[in-house]
Amino acid sequence: VTGSATASSNTDTLIMILGVESEAKTANESLSKNSNALNSVISALINSGISKDDIQTSNFRIYPLYDSIKDSNGNYQQILIGYRVSNILSIQTEKIDSAGNIIDVAVSSGANRVDNVSFQLSEDKLQKISDDLIADAINDAKQKATKALVPLKQKIVGVKSVIVHDNLMPYYD
Repeated sequence: VTGSATASSNTDTLIMILGVESEAKTANESLSKNSNALNSVISALINSGISKDDIQTSNFRIYPLYDSIKDSNGNYQQILIGYRVSNILSIQTEKIDSAGNIIDVAVSSGANRVDNVSFQLSEDKLQKISDDLIADAINDAKQKATKALVPLKQKIVGVKSVIVHDNLMPYYD
């Protein structure tokens, strides 16, 4: 027999990817501008109730910016025009009802990128659901086996094997 089980649950974790991107003539100037803006964003987030432990850098890049110009011979050449610094934060919090407020706080304090907002299940909650589903599926299989054996006037005397397909497929609504 095959047992199955399903479950649904409300999400309990908000994950937000946001940050600051800045440009300037020199790498140092762009980095300084970016650091100041990002520090302002982090301070504002912490002041709004987000734990410092819930904020981490997820991506940092600094790269040159070029423009193409046509020289007197008609050939295009790349000219260095400045540098861009991108510093991206990942915020993971249980305050799922605060998504809009977090965006407002971040943007009003200097963030100019909001790359992703997602609602998920925490690892602990996902593990508990998985464990419960396994138990429920085994009970379902046992009930089906018991019903199937009644007309045969037989009983379950043991279990030959159990195969668990761990294909937990989360669906977020």
